[in-house]
Amino acid sequence: MLLLIMRQRNPGRLCLCAAAAALLIGAGVGRVVLGAHCPSDVLGAVLLSICWLVGLYWVYQRYRPAPPAAARR
Repeated sequence: MLLLIMRQRNPGRLCLCAAAAALLIGAGVGRVVLGAHCPSDVLGAVLLSICWLVGLYWVYQRYRPAPPAAARR
């Protein structure tokens, strides 16, 4: 999902971010409402996921290949 968001232009990026946020919030709230998890479990998972995503984004930005010479013009 992260790669899709990074490759989209502004209108597409906004829609993908909104869809990802809605899925995340909906799944978390659903797990709490069904009694499968405590709110602290869901919050901890969200925070851990955000840290993981930031780390992956940093690695991608640092080690991604340079664009071809024809695309730089």
